[in-house]
Amino acid sequence: MQTHDSGFDPGTKGTAPANTILVHSVWIVFAAVALNAIYFTLRFEFGYGVGTFLSGPSDRFADLIKVALSFKTITQHLADSDSFQNWPTLYQGYLLHNPHGGLENLAVGGLTHFQYPPLSELIFTLCALLISATKSPSAVLWVWFFIYLCGVYCLGKLAQPASQLSTERWLFISFLCLASYPALFMLSRGNYHAGFTSILISIFMVSLFGRHQFSITTMVALALAINIRPTAALFLISLPLTLGLRPSIKPMFRTLILTGALFVATLLIEQSIYPDYTIGNFLRGLEIYRSLYIDGRAGDGGNSSLWAMIRNGAGMTGIFIYQEELWRIFLAGSVFVSALSMRELLAGNAAIAAGPFALVSCYVLLQPVCADYHLLVFIAPLLLIAMNGKGMHLHPNDRIAVIASTILLCPKNYIFVNGISLQTLLNPLVLMCALILMNAGRARDMVLLSTSPQPTGLGETLLK
Repeated sequence: MQTHDSGFDPGTKGTAPANTILVHSVWIVFAAVALNAIYFTLRFEFGYGVGTFLSGPSDRFADLIKVALSFKTITQHLADSDSFQNWPTLYQGYLLHNPHGGLENLAVGGLTHFQYPPLSELIFTLCALLISATKSPSAVLWVWFFIYLCGVYCLGKLAQPASQLSTERWLFISFLCLASYPALFMLSRGNYHAGFTSILISIFMVSLFGRHQFSITTMVALALAINIRPTAALFLISLPLTLGLRPSIKPMFRTLILTGALFVATLLIEQSIYPDYTIGNFLRGLEIYRSLYIDGRAGDGGNSSLWAMIRNGAGMTGIFIYQEELWRIFLAGSVFVSALSMRELLAGNAAIAAGPFALVSCYVLLQPVCADYHLLVFIAPLLLIAMNGKGMHLHPNDRIAVIASTILLCPKNYIFVNGISLQTLLNPLVLMCALILMNAGRARDMVLLSTSPQPTGLGETLLK
């Protein structure tokens, strides 16, 4: 198993206490959140209209409650209950005028709840059952908030070695998980399953890259994350890169077996509760989702992917580009991003967080729809730096990873064009610039280290 060097030899122009990195990042994020909130408050007070840097009142808690209430076979009786009259008007609208639907929407190509993989679909079905039983949409919010807090607790325990346990560290980790921009955006939309997935990925990254171990917790975290959001399968590449090719075979096999078992088990359970959910309907739901959110414009706002940057950039500048050409540009950009990321991952282990940062950047950039609440995964590079003690020499690429991760956790919703924030351009640009600078730094390292022994790189680890 690979371990990281405690320092960086070339260019040691000063040190940065690793345990202060998290503190500085938290204060920057806090200031950025406060500034964006104050901006919208003053904007309203001086007569420039109502605005928010989060989801807004019309979509409050929509990603959980609206989808759960769309299971009409479970929730349709709620409108006739006495308690329904006491629901907030917003929730009443979610039940009576819900854009999501079941088979009736599937037949006409409308928005459905069938595009989710079995575990996610089961989560929404159970939420619908809980609302039906309690006759209170707020109940599922509190249940999911508790589940999310349990995930944050597990992440905090992993990210704090026994010798570094402190109340201050707990507070800073909790702030990033509960009050950074992606966390607030997730909470305001009620998209707890997305936030929980980011926490699971962070647990996997911290355990593998920070503690250099593959445990049952690591395996379960990634298997759950993949079943909730299949694009998390990208992080499987971490296993051969950190453990070596041969030592990673068993962990990879076990993770895939567990992931497959969860898929089958949740599919069977979901079909027993909600028979309308089938593989065929799931694939049809995906087609509709793609037509509306990827080929269509429904997924443009609050999206930090490379695809959003390309299409929103063209729209904001008034440049007309055919859809086929946009896809070609996206494909070329994806290849470019993948090459930059792989070079950083295979470059070596002098940097602690740069490789994980590159992997997380791929996760965000390469999926066409990556809503801002998924940016919560950028707490992982910060935690990896904070776990490595005091007085270490930070590799320049680690500094880039820290700065970029901090920027991604900050809101930048000030200027809107056609109702879409410039943040949809800025976030992908920050990630791409960071990857380019890292690769430039690696070229500098090669020159400085050309006459000195090289540390064993992750690429060499693959040959084990």
